[in-house]
Order: sequence, then structure tokens, then C-alpha cells
Amino acid sequence: MHKQYRINVWKNKRLWCRIDVDSPWAHEAIQDLLFRFSPEKGYCSELLVATEDRRIFESGPDGVRLLACEPIYEPVILTDNEHGPAK
Repeated sequence: MHKQYRINVWKNKRLWCRIDVDSPWAHEAIQDLLFRFSPEKGYCSELLVATEDRRIFESGPDGVRLLACEPIYEPVILTDNEHGPAK
């Protein structure tokens, strides 16, 4: 199973965009995004990884069903020379 990531990007101290990455090639996608939104180009990025999730269930006569699932993200520490998630 692959991990789910979120990248928050700021420009001029304003949240510019939020990108969720949920694919088997997430590491490659994250490297590309962090390169495109690099500090040299005026951006500030924060990388987060989903470590668990919050689930809402409904119980009824037909059984239990999942209504919603919300990932809970935690920051990933990047080194100065790294352009992807810490391993």
C-alpha cells in the first residue's frame, strides 16, 4: 500500500495551493512538485504525510457503512539537500 501526502505551498506569505498526492509513484511526484515550487522561485512548501485517518460510520438495519474517511496529516522533515520525503 502506498502512502498519501499533502503539499502546502505559500507565495508572498499567502497559501498558494494545496496538493494531495495519492499514487504508487508519489515519491517521484513529490520530488517534481518540490522542484517546481522551490524557494529559489519564491515559494515556501510544507510536506505532510497521512499517518492515520478519521472515519465516520452509520449503523442501520442493513449493517454498518462508511460515510466518510478523512486523512490525518503530520509534517515530514526534509533535509536541505533533499527534494523528496524523508525515508
